[in-house]
Amino acid sequence: MLSLLARIFKTVKRMFFQCIYSLDCRVNTQDELIIVYSPSSEKFKNLPSLCKVLQENGTKHKVIESTLTLANVRRLSRAKVLCIDQATELTSNLVLINTTEVIQIWHAGGAYKKFGYDASDGSVSDLKRIKRIHGNTKWVITSSMKLVDVYSRAFMLPRNRVLPLGLIRTDEYYTAKTHKSASSKIILYAPTFRTNRDNSRYVAGVELAVEILNTYLKPFGYLMAVRLHPSVRDNLQLENCYDWSDRPLLDCLSEAIVLITDYSSVFFDYSLFDGRIFWYIPDGKAYSVERGTYFDPLVEFPGYSSTNLKDLSFKIINNCESNTKDIKERFMDCCDGNSGARLLRHIKNIVGER
Repeated sequence: MLSLLARIFKTVKRMFFQCIYSLDCRVNTQDELIIVYSPSSEKFKNLPSLCKVLQENGTKHKVIESTLTLANVRRLSRAKVLCIDQATELTSNLVLINTTEVIQIWHAGGAYKKFGYDASDGSVSDLKRIKRIHGNTKWVITSSMKLVDVYSRAFMLPRNRVLPLGLIRTDEYYTAKTHKSASSKIILYAPTFRTNRDNSRYVAGVELAVEILNTYLKPFGYLMAVRLHPSVRDNLQLENCYDWSDRPLLDCLSEAIVLITDYSSVFFDYSLFDGRIFWYIPDGKAYSVERGTYFDPLVEFPGYSSTNLKDLSFKIINNCESNTKDIKERFMDCCDGNSGARLLRHIKNIVGER
């Protein structure tokens, strides 16, 4: 009974805000550039990087939160261009007018975990859910020309609506003064989250993984650091390692000489640095059923991946050849330090500025 009432309330709420939005669109002029911040946008860095570019170029814009509130809905009715970096409560609960150009900058580089329509279970209800989440998207940004077809299919957009402009947050990787200490042998372990049946997120086994990795790698001078996904950063008491979960991503990637991950897209960012990427995938079959991936590191990078940490530790010790160049060329070839300038030109073209 309670779940039924909750669904009815959500439906009525959505209809109410849709009416407000539609009425406001009739009286307001759609001429604003609006950036919609989600709770994790600050951590993903794409939208903050965009705002910095806009400010430096004197381009007027308005930043609002992604929550479905009256103030945000009314501001949205003024949008000519709307920039988001993930699914948002605001854009997922409204059908926007056709003259509003929604640019999905997307928070992740490359294409590893399946997303959008590619991650659907094929049921009518799930397809409706994905359409509600991404149906307003007019443009999507990708980090490589080689990924245009993947993003076109995942967002159900024509190929000419997928823009290989590069990941805007990576621009600072080319300008920031970073360095690896000559004596530093830090391994960054950055696992992604798993999803429960109720769609809540969790991370499991991190403490044990750190303990096992320390057992085999510490005698060789390696030190462990852990960076958790922005959505699962609480409730973990990490010991015998650095906790870099709240540290700027650039600092983490530039200091680590090795990255270990599972299904996190962070390795795409790390491919722009000189280092080695390894994958620890103990649950590949289960994850493939739950979410699915576009490629299997156990098959494509056998010398840099494993299903158990002891084996992976030996590969880290013995395999000293960098593999970042190949990954960059395949997934991040448009991330060259000029992504922000290209995105700014695209936005100005939409709003009619030259």
